[in-house]
Amino acid sequence: MLTTNFFGTEEIIIVNHTECGMMSAKTEVLVQAMREKVGSLEHVALDPSLPELTLTDPEAFGRWIKMFDDVDAISAAQVNFLRNHPFIPAHVSIHSYVYEVETGQLRKPYERLAEHVNDARTMIENAYLA
Repeated sequence: MLTTNFFGTEEIIIVNHTECGMMSAKTEVLVQAMREKVGSLEHVALDPSLPELTLTDPEAFGRWIKMFDDVDAISAAQVNFLRNHPFIPAHVSIHSYVYEVETGQLRKPYERLAEHVNDARTMIENAYLA
């Protein structure tokens, strides 16, 4: 927001990656685990410099951590979010890439370089087997 409006940034590049831990568990499981560790998730500070910034809605924590199933879909959603955000000027170029852990290369969302890419189902199955 700041650099595109005040410091001349003309391009935003988002890089996600396959085998992401954000695909290895379900949001509900993590929310419950955090509640068991810290108690109520409401009114927990999110930024040490802004202690008043909290999530007051009981369901907000799960929406905030944003677990996801599809790295390609989340990459496209992030680009769409920024392209349509009022803080980002329309002239700014926005791109997303996925670092494919399996090949060690960057690719565009929905392209595949490896024969097999670990998706959410595979990662969850492997987590239960470990």
